[in-house]
Amino acid sequence: MEKEIVTKQKGNKKWITAIVLFILALIYGVSPIDLIPDVIPVLGWSDDVTLLLITGINLYRQWKNKSPINSNQHGSPE
Repeated sequence: MEKEIVTKQKGNKKWITAIVLFILALIYGVSPIDLIPDVIPVLGWSDDVTLLLITGINLYRQWKNKSPINSNQHGSPE
């Protein structure tokens, strides 16, 4: 039982981390401060798009792997 709680907490932490990273990537994407300036054609947008893709894929994987909460986990008999 204790191991299940620790596992759920780790899963929630990964989920929250993925959301926060995606939000930070969105902020970086609209920010005028970039590693590669947006005035350079193609290259300027590549760092924004790459960061959004990586964090978006990570967020999707966390969402897809999240299992639904089982209502019968408190040890009650069926």
